[in-house]
Amino acid sequence: MPRGLRTLRADCPIHSRISSCARPDRDAGVRCRCFRPMFQAGFAKLPRRLLDQVNSGPEVALGSRSFGKGTLIDIGTLILVTVVVSATLSIVLFLFADHSGRDGLAFWGVSAGLYSAAYGLFLLRGSASDLLSVVAANILLAASLAFALEALVRFFGKGPSRWLIWLPVPVMGVGMFWLGEQFEPRVMLNAALLWLQVLLMTILVVRHWRGTSGRGRYLLLVSLVVVLILLAARLLGTALGGLGAGSLFESSHLQTLTFLAAMLFQLLLALAVIVMARERMEEELRRNEQRFRTLVEDANDVIYTLDLNGVFRYLSPNLREILGLEPKDVVGQHFATIVHADDLPGCEAFLQRLLSTRTKQSGLEYRVRHGDGGWRWHVTNASPLLDGNGALSGMIGIGHDVSERKLVEDQTHRLAHYDALTELPNRGLFFERLQQAMREAERKDGQLAVMFLDLDRFKPINDSHGHAVGDRVLQTLAERLRACLRDADTIGRIGGDEFLILLPEVGSARDACVVAEKLVRRVQTPLNIAGLHLEISCSIGVALYPAHGRDGTMLIRHADEAMYEAKRAGRDQVRLYDGEIDQ
Repeated sequence: MPRGLRTLRADCPIHSRISSCARPDRDAGVRCRCFRPMFQAGFAKLPRRLLDQVNSGPEVALGSRSFGKGTLIDIGTLILVTVVVSATLSIVLFLFADHSGRDGLAFWGVSAGLYSAAYGLFLLRGSASDLLSVVAANILLAASLAFALEALVRFFGKGPSRWLIWLPVPVMGVGMFWLGEQFEPRVMLNAALLWLQVLLMTILVVRHWRGTSGRGRYLLLVSLVVVLILLAARLLGTALGGLGAGSLFESSHLQTLTFLAAMLFQLLLALAVIVMARERMEEELRRNEQRFRTLVEDANDVIYTLDLNGVFRYLSPNLREILGLEPKDVVGQHFATIVHADDLPGCEAFLQRLLSTRTKQSGLEYRVRHGDGGWRWHVTNASPLLDGNGALSGMIGIGHDVSERKLVEDQTHRLAHYDALTELPNRGLFFERLQQAMREAERKDGQLAVMFLDLDRFKPINDSHGHAVGDRVLQTLAERLRACLRDADTIGRIGGDEFLILLPEVGSARDACVVAEKLVRRVQTPLNIAGLHLEISCSIGVALYPAHGRDGTMLIRHADEAMYEAKRAGRDQVRLYDGEIDQ
């Protein structure tokens, strides 16, 4: 037989026609069409008279797999479809893969890609070397299932040893190389190794069955079991001589069923792993939502969201425990409905700063209305809130109750700036207000008055009736003096029975003296304390800014000197500072 026809089979229904007309010098490219698919058979190289003779046969139709009365699907077509389907699934799996890699979809994508590459090499059978179309193709097929096992290990978190996963790959390569042209032994080796790999996958799925929820596990298990059955049938059928094909591209019922099952396996496997990954993501989302809900409900802070207009879109349920308000009554309202009017400008500036800079803002303190009608101090930290397209949609913030801290701060401030007995400003706070009033008077080219008031004959009352009565006298007189002054005026106790009074705006020295005389008369009113009828008086010295000094300390000293002048003049009267007093 000519060299070009040495692969023709004696039992092929078209060999008799090919052999009778083929010539070695012209038909070296002829190959038996039952050994390869028609599009690889090299029929384009046949002479026309040979083609006419072949096509004229009643039982042979070129371009199909029709032999006599039985019709089977073309194996080459099945392989080509498998290549396309697997490549498409590989791309889809990569698109669905989680960037963290915990779902294993990226490994499934690699597996599908290798599967597609393996079947692509199968298509080259006859036109490429056996090293590529047989050995390399089967190595890729085993590697594909090894990557599938790696994907399951990543998904479940544990699995068999790494060497057990990858051992079939070199065994497949060495076995295929050693078996050479022996088709049926190669089929048996391929089926046996793939069956073992699929069995490992099945065992892994069953072991983690209880720890996996959802429908995806059923799809995965069914696809694995079906493939196990078909691979076992292919292995046993080949061993018993029932494969019905002498080459990869020769059609038989078992051959066709095997390739159909392989394609179905890829489809079911891809669907199963995508469903499992999605179900796990949904389960994690549910758990995270539950944890977040528990955290929000049990937290001591109010979590809220505002839209771009400052309207509440969400308030955590603990609002009712923290502020005595129902979230549903506040959602949809502007934050101004519960924020103190004096704090609104700061809150609005806070919101606008966050929206304009798109950065986290923190440390805003404000008062918020409580359900009992009172006010609570809150401090808030907030961050921009973005929608699905990355556009700014508002802000999300956490409000923490700092009422107790503010109360302590206020108490500390009062102790540092106010007299504990009379609750009047002490010397330090009085001096601060004096400095501020002097700057304002200088700016407006105005004047102010400072008065130094000292009680007359207070010590005998303190000594005769005790300190408790003396304290009550000081408290009562402090209330009387405060009632005689304007809101803008300041009265402070600087120690013992001495008081300082600041009138930030006075028209003249006479106006200041009129106020001082009013205070003297008010102090003269008898006191009824602890059943005692007490009478007391005071002496007041007055100094004006800037006439009597441009320095706060100097003004107080001059008012003190004028007060002593009033005492020397007989007490119970007012004296305006005069430069001659120093002399």
